[in-house]
Amino acid sequence: NGVEFPLLGFGTAGQLGRAAVRGAPDAGFRAFDTAQAAEWYREADVGAALAASGVARERFFVTTKMHPRDHGYETTRRRVAESRAALGGRVELFLLHYAECWPGLCGSARPEGTWRDSWRALEDALAAGEVAAIGVSNFRPEQLRELVAGARTRVRPHVVQSWMDPLHQDAPLRALCAEHGVAFTAYSSLGTQWAMQGGAAARRGNPVLGSPAV
Repeated sequence: NGVEFPLLGFGTAGQLGRAAVRGAPDAGFRAFDTAQAAEWYREADVGAALAASGVARERFFVTTKMHPRDHGYETTRRRVAESRAALGGRVELFLLHYAECWPGLCGSARPEGTWRDSWRALEDALAAGEVAAIGVSNFRPEQLRELVAGARTRVRPHVVQSWMDPLHQDAPLRALCAEHGVAFTAYSSLGTQWAMQGGAAARRGNPVLGSPAV
């Protein structure tokens, strides 16, 4: 949608706090990825670290994400406002973190609605100038197809975020994004996601950093 997005960003999963994030602007990073899920991220600490960096806030591109336990129109509108407050009054890219809940992700939480309701809320936040771009994370191809072709969809996602690295290239989802003019952004691009897969994949360690070809 014409919003400029830095090619390389600094991910803050693992509950990276102010001290860890604080050095990234000095190293030249201008894009930062965070989320509202306190079990994985510290969104407010990212905002505080950027505010203390001495770099003007408008020079940063910050992506944040809303947990699926908060799906629903009204809840999403509140969560957008909360992220704006935590991140220096701005959100460059707001994503739906996952399309749906499952017990291991949301526990006993009962969302107000579905990702479809949340998407309507993001469309309204975009129209109101509360966010610069909107998108989704961890959507499967069939879910993305429903979103881009939905009869009620007013704005196609600007960005889809998903796990991609040299050994996990997510080709079907990337092809779908290309078909519909959606920007694709990778997380865990250095292979850290392999440790999350459990079983033999986790025991072998990070195959990207251990790859002779890489």
